[in-house]
Amino acid sequence: MRKIFLTAALATMLAFGFAGTAKADSVPATSDGFGGSFTASTSCNASLVCTVTLVIDTSGSSLSDINAVAVKVGTTDVGGTFSISGQSNGDLASEWSLIGGSLNSSTTCSGSGDGQLCAFDADFTGVNTGGTLTFTWTGVQVDANSIAHVGYQYNNGGWTSTPNGKIVSCSISNDVATDCGGGTSVPEPASMTLLGLGLLGVPFLRRKK
Repeated sequence: MRKIFLTAALATMLAFGFAGTAKADSVPATSDGFGGSFTASTSCNASLVCTVTLVIDTSGSSLSDINAVAVKVGTTDVGGTFSISGQSNGDLASEWSLIGGSLNSSTTCSGSGDGQLCAFDADFTGVNTGGTLTFTWTGVQVDANSIAHVGYQYNNGGWTSTPNGKIVSCSISNDVATDCGGGTSVPEPASMTLLGLGLLGVPFLRRKK
């Protein structure tokens, strides 16, 4: 009887232990193709309610104003509150609009859904940093804790009424950016392997001729 009781107690403890396991994910510093870089991370509880953080370093870029950001964790992100730190022109998070959608070069965020968290500065003044900006969403309900997409838009530095459409849009797979759209395109490993094999075959073709 004692053995059965101990086994049941152990099973209960393990069940609660696994149920309470926190989850996290992170994307290391990645070039955005415009001289800047970003990192992204998640910290989730057992119910996959997460804090999602996007850090953008514009110090190496000639473009310093960020006026729209978007992240996607898993396939569906819902809710959350938004905050910004690191800005130098006093642009507050309360001046930004949050919607579910992806970046758009004319309206900065479209309402297409897509499971993303998107935030933009409605008057397009952007945030002039010349350095590092941190965007944080807290209390976001997701269906998986892996980061699937990171995007943001540079303004033209003049705080005018329209953005210049310099969009960074990176698909993330296994914490590595595989395609940054308007920024950089990073070849996938399989593509690099095929390219390498093709180059190895060039001398043999020349020899055959």
